[in-house]
Amino acid sequence: MKIKENSPFQDNLDIIQPLLENLSITNESWIKFVNSSGAYICTPINKQQCNFCRLIRNHPVGYQRCRETAQKCVHLDPKKHHLFRCHAGLYVLAVPLQGEQGSVGALATGEIKINTGAQDVGQVLQKVADLNLSEERLLAYYKELPVIKRKKVLLLGETLYAASNCFLRLGATEAKVQQVEAEKALLNSELRALSYQINPHFLFNTLNTIQMLSIIEGAKKTPDIINALSSLLRARLNVNDPLISVKDEITVIENLLIIHKTRYEDRFEFVLDIPCEILDAQIPAFSLQPLVENALIHGLEPYEGVGCL
Repeated sequence: MKIKENSPFQDNLDIIQPLLENLSITNESWIKFVNSSGAYICTPINKQQCNFCRLIRNHPVGYQRCRETAQKCVHLDPKKHHLFRCHAGLYVLAVPLQGEQGSVGALATGEIKINTGAQDVGQVLQKVADLNLSEERLLAYYKELPVIKRKKVLLLGETLYAASNCFLRLGATEAKVQQVEAEKALLNSELRALSYQINPHFLFNTLNTIQMLSIIEGAKKTPDIINALSSLLRARLNVNDPLISVKDEITVIENLLIIHKTRYEDRFEFVLDIPCEILDAQIPAFSLQPLVENALIHGLEPYEGVGCL
């Protein structure tokens, strides 16, 4: 995921990233976070915004109208998902995020084309005619947009609403963990506070919904990523002891690397070479994950070839 500013969810990127990335790919949509001013906070890496919208956003007036459409997503009723037309005549699916301290932003799709029968290319082009953009390019880019069934869009809306509840709880939990860290520097208190504040029911219901959707859509890799994410979440949410066996921690690392392999594709391979005699040894929970993530971020990302971890 591409993060443009500090957000309440930045520390939970490893959980949010595969959810939004896979939803964007399997639903032929471009799903993003926007803040209260309509700026894009987080956008997919492996799926680009449609050419139609990118052309409009390259115009200063078009960019401002897109920003206003995104801002509108934030101020809708946060208790449900919403489907409405944008300034260019396409559809936007949005779920506002309302935290304890007020509006956090919104989870929204890029503009999509629905088979309602009411959309007419002439009407769409007329809405952006005052921008004096190339009508030939606009028409070509409009035809590139996949037509998505309304039923599928509404199902995605239910999934995004469930995911938004998960993200809000993650953000609230992170804030409370930071408060605990300021008051007490004890690792055991940190882990207990994190485990108590996150409700696994919302997370796993969302993952089950996504997995069912990916199977229906015939996605080949998505179920494996979701299984890895589910195992990672269960391991992290069930931490009741500051110590964990090397074997269990390595299982967590394997699932983490499976998720990262989706992001980096073929840019790295990993090899696990752990002596059998230390598998039952106890180490601090979460102690290996930062090492692996630092190796990926600081070692792999700047490297132009195929890395090995």
